[in-house]
Amino acid sequence: MSGWIKLHRSLKDWEWYDDHNACRLLVHLLISVNYEEKKWKGITIPPGSMITSFDKLANDLGLTPKQIRGAMQKLENSGETARERARGGQLVSLVKWDKLQGGDDEEGTNLGRARAERGQMEGRQRATTKEIKKRKNIKKEKEEMERPSVEEVMEYFEVNGYDPEKGRNAFRYYDELDWRDAKGNEVRSWKAKMNAVWFKEENKYTAKTNRINIIDQARHDFNS
Repeated sequence: MSGWIKLHRSLKDWEWYDDHNACRLLVHLLISVNYEEKKWKGITIPPGSMITSFDKLANDLGLTPKQIRGAMQKLENSGETARERARGGQLVSLVKWDKLQGGDDEEGTNLGRARAERGQMEGRQRATTKEIKKRKNIKKEKEEMERPSVEEVMEYFEVNGYDPEKGRNAFRYYDELDWRDAKGNEVRSWKAKMNAVWFKEENKYTAKTNRINIIDQARHDFNS
């Protein structure tokens, strides 16, 4: 014999739970009765029933037939078992078999189904959240990787208080390197690169710097 049974927690509330012989007999019957309908010597034995005798039960449990009778009487009086004569012994049935072993199947199935559906829903939500986050990252990465124009870089320098001509130099530098830095790494955020590398004290835009640039431009125009 193999398999398993459900042992309901309500057993602890049973009036004979603390009776050693009665409790042992009840558990023994739970693991011994048929779990499906069977026929034995022309007798149909339903689930939750078995053909047995006081002597056999006494031998199985290491008790005396008298002790088995006393324990069985307590089970019958509390509505746990019922007996009737049968060929070869007695047909002992667990009155609450369906409730204790089969009654929770639908509830258990529904609970399992609910858990499965909840798990699937949570999985879809995680997948959706992950997909949204992935799309946002792709969008952000795409925006960061867009290469600026020289005017954009110069304007960015100027609005942040740095010499626009330094911005032109920065643009030329990275444009010649196909927008990679000195280590060969791709410049994903050109603004971050300007902040980290080019926004230095000596590159700040001042009136003096502007005056020098005007003079240099004038010299260039004159010489040309």
